[in-house]
Parts: sequence; structure tokens; C-alpha cells
Amino acid sequence: MKGKHLVSSETKLGEEIFRNGIAQQGVLACSACHGNEALGNAEIPRLSGQHFSYLYKQLMVFKYTDDRPRGQAMKQVIHNMSDYEAKSISVYLSSLD
Repeated sequence: MKGKHLVSSETKLGEEIFRNGIAQQGVLACSACHGNEALGNAEIPRLSGQHFSYLYKQLMVFKYTDDRPRGQAMKQVIHNMSDYEAKSISVYLSSLD
């Protein structure tokens, strides 16, 4: 849901990870590269408002495959993240306008 509708626990967790990362797991904040509003910059893609299924699939590609040779930085970020945490980030990002 977009706007000020009900916020799920997944959305809250996704926003927390997006903004602050998960220090104890060595996961950097997504906002460090993708920007505070997830709009990206230069070669870093915009994530805000993308479809949940697209975002989640891309995270799983980085985590479980070598299909993105230029995505080493993302591979390192997602490596220690659970699938649920990746799903939560995808839920949060897809909820942004």
C-alpha cells in the first residue's frame, strides 16, 4: 500500500534495514548507495516504487547466483541477509511513491 495506510511489520523492518542496515550481520544500509529516498544516483539504480516481485527477484539473483558480474557490491551486502529481510526491504521499497 502506498501513502499513509496500514504499515506492516515487514514494511517497518524493511525501512529499518534500508536506512540503518544490520550492523551485527555486516549488512550496510541500502540508503548509503541508493540515497535517502531510494532514487539512486549515476549508475546506482532507483528502487523507490518498483514492483515488489521485481525487487525481491533481483535481490535473490544477487544472493544466490553470479548472473550479475558487475554486482559484487550488492552480492556482499545481501550475502548475510535472510530471505525474509530481503522480502521486507522489497515490501518497503515498493510502498514508496
